[in-house]
Amino acid sequence: MSDARDSTEMTADVQIFLRDKIKSHEHLDVLLVLRSQRSRTWSAKTVAQAMQVRVAVVAEVLDQLCDARLVVRSGDTDHRFQYGPADQALSELADQFFRAYEHNPAGVMSLMNARALDRVRGEAIHRLANALVFGHSEKK
Repeated sequence: MSDARDSTEMTADVQIFLRDKIKSHEHLDVLLVLRSQRSRTWSAKTVAQAMQVRVAVVAEVLDQLCDARLVVRSGDTDHRFQYGPADQALSELADQFFRAYEHNPAGVMSLMNARALDRVRGEAIHRLANALVFGHSEKK
């Protein structure tokens, strides 16, 4: 019986990178598109067309990836984006992650799915606890 973490063959640092920087499948997909042509600058619209998803979804993800320091705004306006980790250490972690993904995409996806499920469960527990606390205090 092996769990998803064993099947990805990722180091602890790369798993932390995944947890902290790649929050969803959309994050991964956008990075894959941008990384496929590193020197190209992209608009949210062209990324959305490449992924066949809504521009609004891609625009939000691009902003989040800029905040995560994996993507940079480029060109004369802030409406163009390019793959570009902020420093050498982040670039090396990203490269290690993408090597793990290329070697075992199913394992990486499994780990991403497990983490997403953990987040959903945590949020549900937090909401339930708040409802019980606030519901209980209103009855007094």
